[in-house]
Amino acid sequence: MNISTTSPARPGSFIRRLNPCGHRTGQWAQILTTSIAHDQEHFLVIYHDSETELLPAEAPGQHYEFGPVPAHWNS
Repeated sequence: MNISTTSPARPGSFIRRLNPCGHRTGQWAQILTTSIAHDQEHFLVIYHDSETELLPAEAPGQHYEFGPVPAHWNS
């Protein structure tokens, strides 16, 4: 998967996981960059409390929601 600059899954975008795996499901994060880990593309994201996480970038429209800056976001 190659992330284009017009994709909602680009660095600077906000994302939250929809599928129930992961302790931060439903919490907004900001995409910092994409990276390759274990031969798969991932999003490196940061949460409002500065915790970071790698999220698999497979099928982003099925596993993630993209949106505007959350109201509670503390940059």
